[in-house]
This record gives sequence, structure tokens and C-alpha cells, in this order.
Amino acid sequence: MRSVLVRYCVSVLVAAGTFAASVPQSIKETVKKIQSTNGFEPRDLFFTMEIALPKMSGDAEQCKEMAQVLKAAIAAPETTAPAKTIFHQYLLKVDAKAEAKPLGEIFASGACEKKSEEVCLKLLASAEASERLAGLIEYVGGYPKAASKACAEAVKDASWPVRATAIRCLGSLDSKALVNLLPSLSGDDRRIALEVVEEYCIHDSCATVREWAKAGNEQAARALSVIGTATDVQVLAQIPGGDKVIAQMTQKGVDAKITELLKTSARAETRVALLNASALRNSNALPEQLGVAAIDAEQTVRQAAFRLLGRQADASGYPLLVSKLGGPDTEAVENATRLMVKRLGDEPKLLDPLLKRMKEPEAVQDVVLKVLSAFTNDLALAAVVQALPRDAAVRALCDWQTGNAKGALEKIKNDAAMSSTHRTLAERALVRLESARPLPKPAGAQSELPRSENPEVRANAGAPKKILILTGMEHHNNWKQITPILVEAFAKDKRLEVSVSENPAVMSKTELLAKYDGYVMLYNNSDKKPAPEGALANLKQAVEGGKGFVLVHFSSGAFHDWTSNTGSQVFAEIAGRVWNPKCRGHDRHGTFTVNIVDKDHFITKGMSDYAQTDELYTCLDGTVPIHVVASAVSNVDQKVYPLAFVLNPGKGRTFHCALGHCPKAFNEPTLELFKRGVQWSIGMDK
Repeated sequence: MRSVLVRYCVSVLVAAGTFAASVPQSIKETVKKIQSTNGFEPRDLFFTMEIALPKMSGDAEQCKEMAQVLKAAIAAPETTAPAKTIFHQYLLKVDAKAEAKPLGEIFASGACEKKSEEVCLKLLASAEASERLAGLIEYVGGYPKAASKACAEAVKDASWPVRATAIRCLGSLDSKALVNLLPSLSGDDRRIALEVVEEYCIHDSCATVREWAKAGNEQAARALSVIGTATDVQVLAQIPGGDKVIAQMTQKGVDAKITELLKTSARAETRVALLNASALRNSNALPEQLGVAAIDAEQTVRQAAFRLLGRQADASGYPLLVSKLGGPDTEAVENATRLMVKRLGDEPKLLDPLLKRMKEPEAVQDVVLKVLSAFTNDLALAAVVQALPRDAAVRALCDWQTGNAKGALEKIKNDAAMSSTHRTLAERALVRLESARPLPKPAGAQSELPRSENPEVRANAGAPKKILILTGMEHHNNWKQITPILVEAFAKDKRLEVSVSENPAVMSKTELLAKYDGYVMLYNNSDKKPAPEGALANLKQAVEGGKGFVLVHFSSGAFHDWTSNTGSQVFAEIAGRVWNPKCRGHDRHGTFTVNIVDKDHFITKGMSDYAQTDELYTCLDGTVPIHVVASAVSNVDQKVYPLAFVLNPGKGRTFHCALGHCPKAFNEPTLELFKRGVQWSIGMDK
């Protein structure tokens, strides 16, 4: 009971000081105590370090200072041999490039004196747990070939630190012995064993780990995804959170197994999990799999397929969606089709299949008319007008988002032959379209911006809180597809009026920015198109004055100085971190785990770690204090990098998230991060 209480208190204290500017004095004192106590007793010291070190991973300066503290401790003559090897392992956690050595190499180099085998065995037989632990570490380090049996015996020790050390050592010394012991382990012993199994990829343990995974052990499921084979996809798909685990599997044949199981698995829940896993993997087989699921006998599976088609599929999946309009899942298909139109852009090739279906029975036409309201071009508008005065056509026209529908709406409003309901709907639509454009200037005055580039209300006109998405230029050139995805996500909160500006010049207009509670930046200037004069100063003044600020992916490169090829330190004051081209840019586009660092923050509360297919940024630079809420481990250098963090510039609030390279990166957890980030930034967490 005491150790649990101590661990809890330590975790609270460490969490409170995780992102301080320097290493807390309490941690430095802990390092000194480990030196003087030979690194074994009290065990609470190790818990302090084990909790603190991972939390430093999001702060480069703190890691650098911690590395210096550990290197000094390693070099100190009073530090014992076991303590040295422990410090070496701690050092790797804050500096992946450090030259850390195992105890055996330290002995071999002559840096420390190796105890005799007789002394080690005597310590192992001691009544004191601290001495047994010391003897075990000395024995493994000095006599690894003979230590396997002693480790197997120590797994039964009454002291948990001794058992944990023995289990870890067996992973490297004698994995078969560990495999034989696995069925007898439980609690913390099992947790440590699973970490070892995963770290050393002990494939012989699959049978036991598989049974633990089937029983609902999440850690066992993660380990199975590493040591198992494609056949384990079926097991993982049947447990809670299995889709996220499958998403991380790299074994040969996983995608083929998912396709097979979509056709043969008996449980609908399993088939849905398989679909979600494939989507998270961004698998090349996803289009084929969605086609299979779209004709599934179970509605839940079909609707999951349609949702993913709308959110992630490319244009090749569009004909399938259009063909399903008017069928038994028409509402899900309609929503997916509208989302795909917004995501891929208002293109004629997307319109043609819909116009062909307008020749079918009226029930189908009515659904097609709803989808046509997602378009903005005149050809789609003409098809809707041609279907008047049908109710579906009137309602589609009243949902139109651009001003080219104004003339048709005026006719409905003034047509006495139309029903009072339709005339009222048309009047409301006209008011909405009118409120979306700026007030006219006095006679003789020039408009500040071209009319077509003024901010446009895209959702929830008149809502109490107003946010403005700043876009129109972006390095990856995905802003046209990503903007509608963000609008749809934010619009789910009916308290938010969502507007969009595709003209960067709005940032230099003080009065215009003042109309909004916060800004979402999906923009960065190019070397050929510099940021508008005064934009940064005006934006900074607004944010520091109390406005909310949310940055998406490569918005960290906004206001870049292309002459000197350096990020703007002025911008860093409100962004927290900016793109530094001198750093390695990012891992190769692929799948990694987004780790939720702060599970109590409004933005991440209740969220779990999840798989993300995206660019893992390793290029963010800056010294402004930030609080990391989500991070990821690079597959290249094994370092931890901040992916989502918050800061308070002046009176304002900034949420900066480096995720979002392309439309497919905006899965449900990532969209939830951005939605909550917006809410938090403008004070809706209170």
C-alpha cells in the first residue's frame, strides 16, 4: 500500500513540473541518492525517474540538461557499477544518440571492478531485497552465460524490483526460459514481461500472449501485433481497440488477411473493426475492401464503409457512392457523397454521374438534389432550378452556399403560388447569404478586399462564437480539400459560426480580425508570394490581446523568411514552435502512434493513443514554453517529438497541431483534437 501511495504522489509531483524550463531540483537530488545508495534502495527513487524521464521527452532543453546531469553522475568516481549502468539506460531515454553501455561492457572496459561470482551468489542469497537486487545486476553484468538460472529463480522473489529486473534480464539472456515462465505471471510481473516480449520480439511467446489478448489485455494485444503473424488479425479484430493495434502491424499478408476476413468473419462488429484498421493503415487494398463492405448483409458494416468512402477514398470510390443513392442506406450514402464532393473539390467529373441519376424515379432524384447542394457551380444550380417547384429542389436551393443561387431564391420568396413554408425557407436562405458577405462601403469608398475574397460564412451563421479559417496558400497545396473537412468538423458544434477566408490579406485588417473570437491557420507563405505587409504584426496583436489561435500542420512555416531561410521568431511567440529547415523535416509518410501525453487536458481528456498515417514532424523549433498534450516516437531516430501542444501568448490561447499533411490524415481522433483545440482556444472549456 505504501509503495502505491508513494508512486501516486511521485507521479502527481512530477507531472506538475514536467515542462518547467529546467530539470527540477528534486530530480537532480534523486540522481545523487541513486549514486550514494548503490542504485538499489529505496526503490521509490527509481519510480521517480521512471515517471519523470518519459515526460521530459517533449522538451528538448530539459532533455539536454537531464543528459548533462546523468553524464556527470556516470563520470563521478563515487558512482557504483550498477548505478552507472542504470544511469546509462536513463541517458538513452533523453538522448538517443548517447554512447550508453551495458554493465558487461563497463566491466570489460575496466571502468568498474567486477565482483567475484562467489560474492554475487552470496548477495543473491541475502535476506535483504536490496542486496539480492545488487547481486543479480552484478551477476548478469559480470557472468551473463551463467546468470540465466539465477534470473529464472529470481522471478519468484518476494521483492518486485528483484522480479522485474530478473524478467528483463531473461529477455536478453534466455528467452526460452522466460517463455516457460510467462503463464505463471500476473499483475506487474506480466506487464514487465510483455514489455520485454515486445522489445526483444520473442516470437515463441505468441501462444501465451495470444490468450492474454483474447482475455482483453490491451498490452498483450499490442505485443501480439509485433510478435504475431497476419493470422492474428482475426484475434485482434475481436477485442476492444483492436483496429488501432492492427493498424500498426507491419507483417507480410496483413492487408490480404483483412480482405479475406471481411468476407468470412461472422460478427459484424469484427468486420467494422477490420474496416477501421485498414483505413488507419491507409492501405492500398482499402478501395477493394470498402467495395466488399458496401454490399455486406449487415447495415452497420455498410454504413461504416460509406463513411470511410466519404472521408478517405479518392475519386475512384465516387461511382460506388453515387450508385447507392436512394437505396436502403441512403442517408449514410448521401452524407458520404456530400463529404467527398467537398473534400475533392467542386469538379464537373463529380457532377456528371449525379445528373445521369436525375433521369431515374423521383425518389432517387430527391436524394440526388440534396447532394447537389454540396456543389457551387452554375451547372449544378441549373439542375436544381430545373426540378422546381418540388420540395427537395427548394430545400436544396435553400442550402446553397454561394450567391449564384440568390436570383432563384428571390423568385421563390416572391412567388405567391409557392407554399408559405417554401417562401419562408427562401427568405431565411437569402438572409444567410446576405450575412455572409461584408457590409457595403459608403459611396466613393473602395472595398478593402476584392468582394470574392472577403470571409465567407460556411456554417452556423449567427452562432454566438465566431471563428475564421485563414487559408488560400499552403505548401502541400491541399488547402482546397482540407478546408471543407475542417469546416464540417467545427460545424458540429452549433455554437460556432465558421467562416473562411482564402485571401491572406485579411490578416492585415485589424477591424476585420476583431470580429472573430479565434483563428484557424491553414496557410504558409511561399518564396514567390511573401506574407502581406503588416499581417504578422496584426495577427500577433490580436492573439496576444485575447483571441484564440489554432495552427494546422505546416502552418508552422507561415511568415518564413526565405531570404535568410529562417523561421520568424516573432511568429514563434504566438505559434510556440516554427519550421526550421536546418532540422530534419519529418519521417517518411507512414503510420505511427499518436501518444496522448496529458490525459487531463480539455483537448485530450478521455482520448486514447491512436494510429495515424501522416508526416511525423521533427522540424519544429523554438524556445517559448509550451505544454505538450500529444507526441509521437520517430521511427527514424527513436526520439519523442511534440505533435500537439498549447501555450498562452499574452491573454490569448494557442493550440498547435502538426498533424494534417493530406485529407486522409484527418481521421476521427485527429479531427477531435482540432475541434477541441478550437473550443479551448476561444474559452469554451469553461
